[in-house]
Amino acid sequence: MTKLYTKCDEIPLCKFIEVYNGNLEALVISGKASDKELRLVFSRIMDEYSQIIGNKNLQFAVSKRSLIINYYTKIAVISAIFNFIKQGEIGKISDLLAIIDIKDASIQTVADAEKLINKIESSLAYIRLRLKMAQEQLDNPNQVNRRVDFTKERMILSAHFKMRIDDKTYTAAEYANLVRLMLNEIEEVKKYGK
Repeated sequence: MTKLYTKCDEIPLCKFIEVYNGNLEALVISGKASDKELRLVFSRIMDEYSQIIGNKNLQFAVSKRSLIINYYTKIAVISAIFNFIKQGEIGKISDLLAIIDIKDASIQTVADAEKLINKIESSLAYIRLRLKMAQEQLDNPNQVNRRVDFTKERMILSAHFKMRIDDKTYTAAEYANLVRLMLNEIEEVKKYGK
């Protein structure tokens, strides 16, 4: 049976950072989970985290990361489809075609197969274009929505609260609440001065 971290108050900060940086396997406590299940849990945890800290920029970054993961998954699915076609195992591709939004593809003739391959290649080109655009949006240093540098952020929090924040003992929820507290304090200082 698979056991996963599913909430911010369960996942250690070190594991949360791994997940945020793209290693969804860090969500697994024991067992094995599908990529789809990991992406769903990741999305829920990131929603919870961003709600705690109230950060819209993080929500943007998370949605872009989720899109990027989805695009990579679709590219892998297309690769599998091409492999099945090359091996002549056409019957195994209908479920995979649905994942890349190609419905009702029946192959009766060589012309049908060529049309399907053209559709798949067109879909692949579109997915690669969307992937490139999503990566550029996420990586553009001129945008406000930059990747979170957790080490730098932890050092700032440590200095602010005058305590060491150990990423192995703090949960993501505890960390997010510290970030929120610090942001609230900074906002108060801006409004009313020291």
